[in-house]
Amino acid sequence: MQPYTDRGGDTTVIGFEDGDDFIRIQYRDGAILEFRVGEVSAAHVLNLRQLAQLGEGLQSYLSRHVSTRLARRIK
Repeated sequence: MQPYTDRGGDTTVIGFEDGDDFIRIQYRDGAILEFRVGEVSAAHVLNLRQLAQLGEGLQSYLSRHVSTRLARRIK
């Protein structure tokens, strides 16, 4: 898991891990959610990956565009 360094400092996301067709997002409370192509669109996975690497806007994007109900809870 790579650390997520939110430039605004107002997020509950603390880490992420990406693979060929997924991204896992770790939250401050310890929860890890996995978003996979097929459950969410490939474009969403790509956008989530880019925002995670930039360290900006990940939580906002999730809340506006991607339902966490579509994610698989890892932990």
